[in-house]
Amino acid sequence: MKIKSLIYIILLGLTQLCYAQAPFIIKVGEKIPQIKPLPVFNSTEVIDLNKPNGKLIILDFFSIHCVPCVNAIPKIEALQEAFKDKLQIIVVAQDTKEMLSGFLKTSEIFRKTTLPVVTANSFLKQYFPYQTVPTHVWIDKDKVFRFITDGENATNENLEKFFQNETLQLSSVQTDFKDGVPIWRQGGSIPVENLTYSSIITKKIIGTRGIEGFEKDPTTKKAIGYRGVNILPTMMLVDAFNDKNMDFRNWNRVLLNLKDSSKFIYPKENRNQWAIEHQYCYEINVPIDKSENLRDMMKQDIERAFGLKGVIEKRKTKCLVLSLISDKMMKTAGGKKSVIFEKTDNYSGLNSTNIPFNQFFAISIGNSNYYSDYLVPVIDETHFTGNVDIKINGSIRDIENVKRELLKYDLQLKEEYRMLDILVITQL
Repeated sequence: MKIKSLIYIILLGLTQLCYAQAPFIIKVGEKIPQIKPLPVFNSTEVIDLNKPNGKLIILDFFSIHCVPCVNAIPKIEALQEAFKDKLQIIVVAQDTKEMLSGFLKTSEIFRKTTLPVVTANSFLKQYFPYQTVPTHVWIDKDKVFRFITDGENATNENLEKFFQNETLQLSSVQTDFKDGVPIWRQGGSIPVENLTYSSIITKKIIGTRGIEGFEKDPTTKKAIGYRGVNILPTMMLVDAFNDKNMDFRNWNRVLLNLKDSSKFIYPKENRNQWAIEHQYCYEINVPIDKSENLRDMMKQDIERAFGLKGVIEKRKTKCLVLSLISDKMMKTAGGKKSVIFEKTDNYSGLNSTNIPFNQFFAISIGNSNYYSDYLVPVIDETHFTGNVDIKINGSIRDIENVKRELLKYDLQLKEEYRMLDILVITQL
């Protein structure tokens, strides 16, 4: 009896040791190691990736903040149903259980999904490092890691080919790119410590997410560098013109005068292949005494490399102008500051309480992302500076609905013309 107990304890210890090993990067073509079971969100069930089930497993790395991830759920649910005897799709959320619980209340798509959701992202990402979501990891029925690719490759056609053992080539997004490391030092091959000036442009780095921004000197807060990874040249030029006085990230203040728009505007189809050919990485670093010249240097680099030139011009422009009839209806009654969308799938039911009016404007009608089909500048001419309580029923994207809702608060939104600073980008 004692011997049996001892053997049991040893075996249990060995099992725990297998699961306790530090995760390591698994390369495509390798068999997955023993991975601890994954608890399913909102369930007592667990998923064992190592358990034989004769199915292809697709890990769908996901975030509630990723609109394409959420919108893709119905599509991958349809794939799951179509290939249910051969396929198991598992959603791997970057988000905490608390965040997912909150998202259940606001997203009808997420609330209705029948796909299993696990919150093991930080653990699994060590085995399958990735930069962007959605990223899909394919593990075949023999537990061999076959592909790490973007979500667009999960199609009926590709799955049919896979299950029929036909040759299938999917773009890989496995990458060793490291955030915070300059482009020219990726891989550590150029240990230059005394660099004072650099400027580099490369093609798209596959598998790496798009990032952009300026680097500032920690003491003076002056801009001493810029990095744009996997973005369009037009976006680089917009960033070069943006400053505290001018903000052209709202694209309805940018006019593109292009000879060949196919190189600079995303197509409706085959976007991944197009991005490989037309996205770029650009990085520039300057000494602190050249900080004031950084943006001009950027403009010169972009003109030389891509033949794009930007000029700010005053143009008479059709706008949506927000004006105030009376401030009596929207003044706050006090209370805890909050901003809530009742439904995040279509940005409807905005309820803002005791927040500054300029903040309300920025997250609602001042955000052009909501008006993808109505690209005109929205101008705030209320001159109101206090806090407000404003609720907009219906979708923020429905401009006529927004106009009706704002009238309840004596806010008028109507089309007018104004002389505005417009960034005109010309292809030379």
